[in-house]
Amino acid sequence: MYDQANQLRQLVKQRVVERVPKSGTRPAMIVVTSGKGGVGATTLCANLAEQLPQAGAKTLLIDADPNGGDTSALCGLDEGRTLADVLAGRRALADVVQEGPGSLRIVPGVLGLERLSDYDLRAWDQLFSQTAALEDVDAVLFDVGTAPNRSTKRLWPAADMAIVVVTPDTSSILDTYSAIKAHTHDGAHTAIRVVVNRATGPETGRDVHERLAHACQRFLGIDLHWIGQLSEDPMVTAAGRAGDLFSVAVAGCDAAKQLVKLAQAFATTIQDLRQSRAHGLATAPKLRLPQLVG
Repeated sequence: MYDQANQLRQLVKQRVVERVPKSGTRPAMIVVTSGKGGVGATTLCANLAEQLPQAGAKTLLIDADPNGGDTSALCGLDEGRTLADVLAGRRALADVVQEGPGSLRIVPGVLGLERLSDYDLRAWDQLFSQTAALEDVDAVLFDVGTAPNRSTKRLWPAADMAIVVVTPDTSSILDTYSAIKAHTHDGAHTAIRVVVNRATGPETGRDVHERLAHACQRFLGIDLHWIGQLSEDPMVTAAGRAGDLFSVAVAGCDAAKQLVKLAQAFATTIQDLRQSRAHGLATAPKLRLPQLVG
């Protein structure tokens, strides 16, 4: 079972690399996930995708959450064209991209009777191929919902980075560790970064990261890097209840300012990654982000 699982992950990664345009500038593939629902992974993903273009990295958000719909509702999107159309071969990826609030571009998730589990590896392979061929995109963010699930198992091993969103409560930390373990115990080597959401103080992020990083290093033998935190902010909650992106609706709040710093760091790293590929690197180097405080 170990060998089969590892071979599958290597096959997915190889298929993506094989379809890199000759210029070597395929978009960076970034998975955004969490260990449990309700910690704000979708909110972070959507707002980060909206801010990245303003920081200099043209970004496409793909809602690959098996439950679907949350991102579409948050952004007030037309539900007529979705990721299911791409996976089923009814439409090309470029034909289902919609304009969201601010600078956001998004592929809505699967809704209604269709499910992501309806599509086999060949369908996902076609999605990877079309993603790699995008010429006007620097990064693709995949909102994959709560890990582990079919989406994370397809996308995690093919991604350049997995961003795991966690909150300070103990149950979220434990679930996050379990999610990381599920995707790394059988040989996956995707770089993992942690964002602490709803931080209650300036040292919250570091404290949560230290707990997670110690467990991951001791029991899984992997390094876990903290890239920042978003403060507990009632303005973010209010924006979400109103169906708005907080990066647009309440751009002056503390969490939005922290998000801007996070987006700027990501944008720099994404451009460095694409430049390294343009110089002939076949695979992605580890993405390096500065430690962000507050």
